Amino acid sequence: MKVVQINAVYGVASTGRIVKGINDLAAQEGIEAYAAYSQGRAEGENVFHFGSKREQKIHALLSRITGLQGYFSKRGTRELLKKLDEIKPDVVHLHNLHSNNINLKTLLTYLAKNDIATVLTLHDCWFFTGKCCYFTMANCDNYQRVCGNCPNLKTDNKSLFFDRSSKMLLDKKKWFSKIPRLYVVGVSDWVTNLAKQSVVFPENTRFQTIYNGIDTEHFVPTESALKKELGLENKFVALGLAMEISKRKGYDDFVALSNILPEDVVLVLAGLSKEQIAALPEGIIGLERTGDVKRLAEIYTMADVFVNPTHEDTFGLVNAEALACGTPVIVYRTGGCVEIVDESCGIIVECNDVTGLKNAIAYVKENPFAAEDCGKRALNFKQEERYQEYVNLYREMAEK
Repeated sequence: MKVVQINAVYGVASTGRIVKGINDLAAQEGIEAYAAYSQGRAEGENVFHFGSKREQKIHALLSRITGLQGYFSKRGTRELLKKLDEIKPDVVHLHNLHSNNINLKTLLTYLAKNDIATVLTLHDCWFFTGKCCYFTMANCDNYQRVCGNCPNLKTDNKSLFFDRSSKMLLDKKKWFSKIPRLYVVGVSDWVTNLAKQSVVFPENTRFQTIYNGIDTEHFVPTESALKKELGLENKFVALGLAMEISKRKGYDDFVALSNILPEDVVLVLAGLSKEQIAALPEGIIGLERTGDVKRLAEIYTMADVFVNPTHEDTFGLVNAEALACGTPVIVYRTGGCVEIVDESCGIIVECNDVTGLKNAIAYVKENPFAAEDCGKRALNFKQEERYQEYVNLYREMAEK
């Protein structure tokens, strides 16, 4: 059996690590596994690059001018299809395709014409909306009928002038309807159930949830001198991970929270650039972004509680990583985050309730959760088991 995964990146960032993890396991189990990516540089057996930086920049510009995302990059897409012609895959697995890297019509038409079993992983909502990756903050449900008057025109895949969301939704519906064997995998029940409500996918689509997986061998309680280095030995540390400085990811909530925390509680934000650290308001300690898993595990372990006030997220991998390091988690009641945290390992707060975050931190301070219970909960998201679900799905798809 031959399987090709297609994503913007390979081996880096959350989706890239997932693609690599699935590829490695599939190869171990005798599957001829390939991965195609369009950004950066990666090494690995049966891993290949398609497209060019120049074409992606042109795609990004045209997307902003026309309001269309996924309608350009024809040369790079033809390059990809030529490789697929050589491989002749039984299954093609699509991940992130809204990074100015693909001509969606050309790709989906090819998959339909060649009757290739196709799986989509919903890392966000773009596959089943007109243009946006998320829509809950905008309180929009147009994807259930027909898009238009898009409230997210200036966010996600930004359009400077035109609202083409209606055309893009209807085009996706037309293109996906022609793929005879379509499997849609959400990374949480939340996003899977939203996808079922979209008009995009045909009636014969199979839906399934496969949670994202974490590396439970490296994300473990990891002692370090970090707390001493930061001068926080006598402080209760509330940690946040600010991979994106935006309202959607809760940055405004972190700032508001820092203003109402008691003196013996300190807020630390990790994942920042030097410039972002310099711009932090007084009362927040910043830590630079790192791709070193051991360093991340040290940061998670240093914290007494992990706080994630994201407003929209399909899963929230950082929550599971923190739990694996023995650190309890506080999240807003939103998206897939609530499927990670239960009463054994953390607290769920109503969205936008910054005072509720403060009170939850105070509760954890007085009533600590056991690190063993947090770690036990994290085992539900062990990457080997989650990736095995994909391998099992590939075999089932090929048989059908």
